[in-house]
Amino acid sequence: MQRTMKMATKTAKKLAAAVAVALCGCAMGVERAAQVADDSLNTAEAVIASFIAQDDGAIGKHDPAPRASKKVHISWDRPVREVAAELRAAELPTYYIADGRAVAMTVHDHRVVVRFAGSDAEAAARSRALGLPVLRVVPSGVDGYKVIELASAVVGGGGINAVLELLLTDGAFEFATPVFNSTVIEGGAIVMFPEINARVSEANIGRIDEVVGIHGKGTEIISRQHAGLEGAVQLRSNERNGFRVLKLANELALNTELAWAAPRMMTPIRWEAFTPNDPFFGTTSMWGWMNDGSGGGVADMDTDADLAWELTRGNPSVKVLVLDQGSEQTHPDINQNTGRNFTDGTAAGFGDGSPLNPCDNHGTAVAGVISGRINNALGGAGVCPNSRVISAKIGVDQVDAMGNCTGFWGASATIDDYVANALEWGESQGARISNSSYSTGAIDLITDSYDAKAAAGMINFCSAGNGTGGCNGIANNALSYPSSLASSQSVAAIGSNGVRTGFSNFGTGLDFSCPGTNVRTTDRTGAAGYGGTDYAAFCGTSASAPFASGIAAILISSFPDFDSSGIVNLMKFYATDLGTAGYDTGYGWGFPNINDAMRAVFPQNNWCQIATDIETSAYNPTPYSVGNAAEVPEELDEGCELNNAGVSHSVWYRFVPACDGTVSINTNGSDYDTVLSVWRGNCSNAAQVGCDDDGGAGTQSQIVGLSVAVGETYYIKIAAYGVNNAGGSLDFNFLYTPTALSNDQCSNAFDIPFNQLTLHTCTLGATAVPCEGSEPCLPAGVGSGHSVWFEFTTPSIGRFYLDTFGSGYDTVLSVWRGNCGTSFSSNGQTFCGSVPTNVACNDDSVSTRQSVLDSVPAQAFTTYRFKVAAYGNNDGGDTTFYFQFIPCPADFNLSGSVTVQDIFDFLAAYFAGDARADFNNWAGITVQDIFDFLATYFGGPCN
Repeated sequence: MQRTMKMATKTAKKLAAAVAVALCGCAMGVERAAQVADDSLNTAEAVIASFIAQDDGAIGKHDPAPRASKKVHISWDRPVREVAAELRAAELPTYYIADGRAVAMTVHDHRVVVRFAGSDAEAAARSRALGLPVLRVVPSGVDGYKVIELASAVVGGGGINAVLELLLTDGAFEFATPVFNSTVIEGGAIVMFPEINARVSEANIGRIDEVVGIHGKGTEIISRQHAGLEGAVQLRSNERNGFRVLKLANELALNTELAWAAPRMMTPIRWEAFTPNDPFFGTTSMWGWMNDGSGGGVADMDTDADLAWELTRGNPSVKVLVLDQGSEQTHPDINQNTGRNFTDGTAAGFGDGSPLNPCDNHGTAVAGVISGRINNALGGAGVCPNSRVISAKIGVDQVDAMGNCTGFWGASATIDDYVANALEWGESQGARISNSSYSTGAIDLITDSYDAKAAAGMINFCSAGNGTGGCNGIANNALSYPSSLASSQSVAAIGSNGVRTGFSNFGTGLDFSCPGTNVRTTDRTGAAGYGGTDYAAFCGTSASAPFASGIAAILISSFPDFDSSGIVNLMKFYATDLGTAGYDTGYGWGFPNINDAMRAVFPQNNWCQIATDIETSAYNPTPYSVGNAAEVPEELDEGCELNNAGVSHSVWYRFVPACDGTVSINTNGSDYDTVLSVWRGNCSNAAQVGCDDDGGAGTQSQIVGLSVAVGETYYIKIAAYGVNNAGGSLDFNFLYTPTALSNDQCSNAFDIPFNQLTLHTCTLGATAVPCEGSEPCLPAGVGSGHSVWFEFTTPSIGRFYLDTFGSGYDTVLSVWRGNCGTSFSSNGQTFCGSVPTNVACNDDSVSTRQSVLDSVPAQAFTTYRFKVAAYGNNDGGDTTFYFQFIPCPADFNLSGSVTVQDIFDFLAAYFAGDARADFNNWAGITVQDIFDFLATYFGGPCN
């Protein structure tokens, strides 16, 4: 049963909350000072205590550290590649691959880009000396790279390739590449560089070097964990022609062992803004903050910032990363921390994030919308004036000979690394929010970077896009990229009358609508910037995205214990509904109202997206009230409702089992009629796997022994039965039991049947068994537990390779020979009669907490046992165990290499009657063993 929140119902709830505030003579917020349990209600008393404790310059002061969001996993594998055979066969490709599909391009007919160490004039002279009709050479915006503009057009990709090959006959041109026309941004261009960014598929995360070595065709890895992404690398190709780099990258992208690959690219970006030099007057230029209906607006079509500021004006510890052209660091009316410039291509960037040329005006305006200072007798104020902006300059703007800001690219430009590195740096600075008031073409590295930050708890607000023609243009019924990503919050632009502007894009995936016309904000000071007044009237979805970012910042300041999904859902739930009732693709959830969200009183886990995480096997919080829980629109509905009566006043829990197992849940002890349901998947598209009404004590609910799978996300919903039930005191009881293990002990080790295999198992339910052997590679005093065992009998002399890459906890890996340990008891104490012999041991590989053992020597016809354990007091969990036995019978002395010494050692063992000399394991030691050993030795080192 899908419920749509009507405006009348929402307004009534808001009025009721406002009346409650007035009656208690205080302003309500949400941080609990006297919290009974993690899931207790935000009471009026707790709210009062919270705001009395604030320290931000507003009434009652507050400066807590916001809660860090729990990181979740987002798969980075891509769909099956959809590239036509004729495209794949082309020697001069005119496409790159993003999200598994070919992105078509056209070759620019009179421009190429070269890497040249000398001056522009020298590059022009050497080009002309080769017979090329060069009009001029200008900088590209990337150090060392120059644009050669030809005086006449060249026909087709073949013609441009001939130009590139001619240039490359002169060794001074280190690299030459075509310029492609962008199909996304009019007048924009795309340029390939010799580097290739790639990411292996999740299944191959432990084989990066092997995958690159097999398929990389001479490339070398120059950056690992590129831009902070697991499994991502940057490769340097030895190709000097951009067409050939592009072809190699496409071949890598089409290989199923990689998730994606693409050349490092300069792409055009469009800042989604247009700024007229109109004078400010009255409240009309800050109507989004407080709208009195003047100037053609609709009264109260605002976010009620003036009322919200009575509670808090933000928290300096809440940081918003602004990905833009740079913001003026010394502007007197912006609250900001020192930024960084990423346009040099390095991971760490340089400088402080300031604008660098006359075209870099956009970022200062964006920053002012978010955190323009308040109560300082200057200009206006940001939506969250006490938060802090951190500027990340990602755009390179070109100034042509006439002083125009379009330059030779027809648009600003960025490189995928600039965006990815900026996002990684922003996370390291503690940014909870990112703002992207730009659009560009889809690139997998950028997609995965936004995905990764969203998974880590960052909220990414992006402009929906301005269609064509700026603020006087026509909207598209499709969102621009990266606004179109599922990991971003897309924001459209509305006017002061609450109607979406004619220029604002919209469509599937739109989340919010915020002010996008006549928005008062900061401008670069003095003669720089859009005008000469230090302030400007901003227009476009470039203004609406930072407005939403400011709303999120002030809500994080007030709800420091909410994670990112909780903040986003506060914005959704307490938004002024626009367009058709409920969510629609024209306005999203509507215009978020800060004041309504901040003054709300409800259980912390009121809806699915802010479910309380269960992180222990047994979880039983103190009973708490759910009586004030709101009915949430579009909520997952139970399939076991008696007479389909409906439910309300629900709260949610979330559980991700570390291993396969079962869960048992009940609400016995609650004082109201409950309905219990369990869902697998995500909040918007989950499958019900369990449901009960009245299966527990009395009218309580109970689910016993429900099977759960490792790594899946399960949501548990507890609702009050019947739409008129006001709820009450909930007693929630949860127990998780991992599946029992068959190879918990050395004596029950799993027998490995093949020379190579990967096994997935779980150590969470494993126990520590006396006398099974202590790993010698562990620090003194540190033991291991939760171990599982495997065994293998060698068919010949050889070597073992073992690893636990992909396991979900800190592992210790060891190899043992001989019988399992024995123990006996005496006088109530346990003693070891024997322990197995340790052969090898590893705790932590070079880059992970998982373990690896490489080239462990193994004797022939011997049983070895392999122990995977949890380090110290670690609980263990999901385990990936990789095993490979590499036969090498000629390495008789187990030295790790085959030399003539192995012959001498074999013969010595033979004449000494050493059992090892029974090389063929047949009929004892005979002269045939000598013949068989020598045949193996001369037949190859490891046959």
